[in-house]
Formats: sequence, structure tokens, C-alpha cells
Amino acid sequence: MLFYLKERDLDFYNACERIREVNGNKHLSISELSEMAIHTPAESFYLLPKECLKIISRAINGEQIRLAHNSKNELHKEIRKRYFSLIAEQPDLKPYQAAKIISTQDAPRFYISKSRARDIYYKMINTRKISF
Repeated sequence: MLFYLKERDLDFYNACERIREVNGNKHLSISELSEMAIHTPAESFYLLPKECLKIISRAINGEQIRLAHNSKNELHKEIRKRYFSLIAEQPDLKPYQAAKIISTQDAPRFYISKSRARDIYYKMINTRKISF
């Protein structure tokens, strides 16, 4: 379950705006823009440590990732990868400690679908009353 929804949406909007600025006069549709922004670094995974721990617990138990959305599968794979990397470096690290560390790290991308990304950007454009 996603937490920090407002923060994620604002960060995503800002990523879209950075792409617009970098591309200057080049016309980009909102679909193109939001799809490009998905693959830019995100400030976090936007998950609480306890949600990260659920993913880690499934990894420890060897459970397969079978989620309906590809972006969520990728999120789980990245958290698993980071967990196993952390315990290789620090074998005494407890799963909850690892979850706390991972939940505060930057993410390599936004783990949202193309359609959700487009919806977020439209919503943020329409509100334009970003109050953070």
C-alpha cells in the first residue's frame, strides 16, 4: 500500500515540469511527458517501513512476486534487491532495520503505471494550488 501519496504526486509533477523545461520548445504530449517522468529518479519509494517490511518478509520466505501491475512488480524487485544487498554488507541487520533504511532511500524511478502517471499530471495541472 502506498503512503505519502501527496508527496509522491508533487514529486512526480515536479519531475514532469523539469522534463518540460529541459525540452524547451519541443512539443511533448502529456502522455509522452508523464511516461518520461516515470523513469526519472524519485525522492523515495513513498512507503512506510512496515510496508517495506512486508515486501522483505515475502522475499525472505521465497514468495514469488505476482502482482497485477508491472510497476508494482518492479517496486517489489527493487526493494528485494536492496534488502539482499544490505544484508550481504551487514549480515546482523534485522529485517525491520533494513526496511527502515530502504524506505528512506531514493528510488531509481517512480513506480506508477503510464495511465496513473498521466492522471496524476492532469490532476496536478488542474489544481495548480500545490500547497506544500
